[in-house]
Amino acid sequence: EPDGYVLIKRGEAVLLNGNRREVDILEGGMLGGNATLNYLLYVGGVISPGNNSPGKITTESLNFGNSGVYKVKILDKDHYDQIVVDLGVILDGGSLDLTYLEGCVIKKGDTFTIINNRGASPIIGLAKFKDLPEGAEITVGGVTFKISYVGGDGNDVVLTALNDSPVPKTPKAPNTGGE
Repeated sequence: EPDGYVLIKRGEAVLLNGNRREVDILEGGMLGGNATLNYLLYVGGVISPGNNSPGKITTESLNFGNSGVYKVKILDKDHYDQIVVDLGVILDGGSLDLTYLEGCVIKKGDTFTIINNRGASPIIGLAKFKDLPEGAEITVGGVTFKISYVGGDGNDVVLTALNDSPVPKTPKAPNTGGE
């Protein structure tokens, strides 16, 4: 029900599409889907927007705990996972897990606003993911990204590609031994 409270416990994976009032993700739980929430009270588990493809979760507030994991799937600069927050973001550590979808194309200079903080306040708490201070670099699949917690309009979490994604190698024909 749209006004309901959803508690996602260890070992549970919940795909939410539509509206919910409040969601808590405990350590070991996982939330996916394209949902609009009033409050994402606590992310202690995994949040992975979309349904096996890029998606968006919109919430009034985001409280990201130390045990939380934000799984971000990227296809290209227009198709990637995002959390949109209307009021405020608490980011107390947690991990960022970047993955590419098949056919992924990234160009140097592409930006990915993975947390769009639409409120006026800066990100509070430790205000960063574990081992990723402001300006840190993350390399995934041959692309290096620089992370900023003061990106976008000044308080968004933005990844900027520092190089193009590698061109996928064309598989060679197998050597059958024949001429």
